[in-house]
Amino acid sequence: MEFSSSQVDHGKCLICLDQMSRSGEHQICSLPCGHLFGYCCIKQWLDENQKCCPTCQKYAKSSMLRLIVWDGSMPMDNTRSDSIHDANKRAIKNHQELLHKLTRLERDYNICQAEISMKRRTVFGKVKQKTNIIHKPVSFPCLLMERKINDGFRICLSSKHLIYTCKNGDMNYGFEYCDRDSLSSFKYISLHTAQIHDLTSSPFDVQAVATVSLDKRLIVTAMRSEMSILEANLPVPLWSCAWISHSTIAVGGTNGKLFIVDGRGEISHDFVLSNGPPIFCIQSFSDEVLLVSTPLKSGLFDMRKFEFIKKDLPGAHSVSVSHLNHLVSVSRQNNNKTIVSIGSKTDSNNLVFNRTLNLDKFEKIARPAIVSTDTKDIFAIPDENEKGFKLLTSNNLDINYWSKWKHNFSDSDFNSPILDLAAVKEKDFLLATTSSDLVRMYAFPI
Repeated sequence: MEFSSSQVDHGKCLICLDQMSRSGEHQICSLPCGHLFGYCCIKQWLDENQKCCPTCQKYAKSSMLRLIVWDGSMPMDNTRSDSIHDANKRAIKNHQELLHKLTRLERDYNICQAEISMKRRTVFGKVKQKTNIIHKPVSFPCLLMERKINDGFRICLSSKHLIYTCKNGDMNYGFEYCDRDSLSSFKYISLHTAQIHDLTSSPFDVQAVATVSLDKRLIVTAMRSEMSILEANLPVPLWSCAWISHSTIAVGGTNGKLFIVDGRGEISHDFVLSNGPPIFCIQSFSDEVLLVSTPLKSGLFDMRKFEFIKKDLPGAHSVSVSHLNHLVSVSRQNNNKTIVSIGSKTDSNNLVFNRTLNLDKFEKIARPAIVSTDTKDIFAIPDENEKGFKLLTSNNLDINYWSKWKHNFSDSDFNSPILDLAAVKEKDFLLATTSSDLVRMYAFPI
């Protein structure tokens, strides 16, 4: 078991950020993943239906807690520690170079396999990456891109770019992106010292991307210059964000806190939706209302008046909203049953859910995707049991298109469950997926 040296040096609990004690209610304790907390804080976290580590999201429960006997010191030789860290960085850099080389070889292998499959199947065409592939409608499901990553969590499809979070060789977290038309020439920008829990491309400037992290920082990056154009240090770890205007961003943090950050990087307003769990999700309804969600409750926030107009809506662990104000949400109930709810926002600012589905497994804070057309809604819903996803339409929720098509693709690369999906509908339905170790982009004839 390896602990974070910076955490132990300072002796601070990652939940309340107060000093951990050698005994008593706030005695230092550990989860199997190795992250350290004060006992009363992590027990309350796990007892309130948060069955995962607040830091790494690995499954956990109260019975897994182990109290640690600690004298408050770290008797480690700094010279030896620095040498170990330097060697570790070199090993990680070499590992990343090998991963990139392996990715190129696997891409070439997949293209060859696709060409072989084309000759054997009439229903499946050749999968080959071209600079103009997504401009041509497809009559068969295609894998447009596949790329190995390290510690991915969130993904975004803007009108110009494919963007996803990951960790690079410098041990910091950032995002990697490429042009959506070519799906090549990937660039990485390092930003945060802890995992990025949300990123969103600005609807006002396609070159601007906002990221929030457990390191308590909001950063807005200009992809054109690869420079940060706004940074804000906030008082709590951050989980979600959404653009309000060209220079104003809503940010969700722990304990149900919502912050409005202006163009100077300062907090202009702050609110509490509900004491307890973090605000896992912020989504935009039209140009005026934000849907702000914690697992216990959700609220509608008026972006013009900067106030909540409703705070008693059903909670959700993850939500996605389409441009027609239709939504799909995933929530884990008190009985550990996971419900997928499909509905819409009414003109009177109520949420109406007309269909629900059950998920067998939901341990990660995985986010679904929704796209609305004139005739139907298309849903992509993470499926941890299959380490894949369900692909459904509102015309017939009983038909899972992915189960019909997945045999056309290699599933050996799904090493971990999908954590996030992003989708757009143009000539085809384009779907981007990320797990902790793999990014893929598909085109489907839906």
